[in-house]
Amino acid sequence: MYAYSGKTDLALTFLLLPVILGAWAMTQLEPGTILALRVLFFALICLSAFDAWRANRSVWKALFAFLTKHILVATLLICGTLAIGSVMAVFSQKSKKDRVGQLAMAGFGAYGFMGSLHWIRKLTRPRIPGALPGIAAPWSASK
Repeated sequence: MYAYSGKTDLALTFLLLPVILGAWAMTQLEPGTILALRVLFFALICLSAFDAWRANRSVWKALFAFLTKHILVATLLICGTLAIGSVMAVFSQKSKKDRVGQLAMAGFGAYGFMGSLHWIRKLTRPRIPGALPGIAAPWSASK
């Protein structure tokens, strides 16, 4: 099973999270902007579902891959933010006791980040020689 049909699919999955925040969490935006962001959100969700199907050529695998791809991206972003934020907090702490806790949190975040990155690389469909970039060739659906 592949969660991503290529690097373009991965990039569009990353783009989906800021669009969600802009469409539903930012209430101070103009109504037309919110509507445009919501339309973009639904277009990206449909494209993401199509890319999950294209990577697997099976509806059941695509359903599982659709959930997996978004969980992996969210885990990658959360762990990366946790690691960077903890390292920045280490330099602002005065006592050593607080620094040890922040360094442990940074290590946990970095470990989660690297684990998520490993699974993203493992679940991305490799590029097929002779096929267009980002498009899986029909003869490669034998997995």
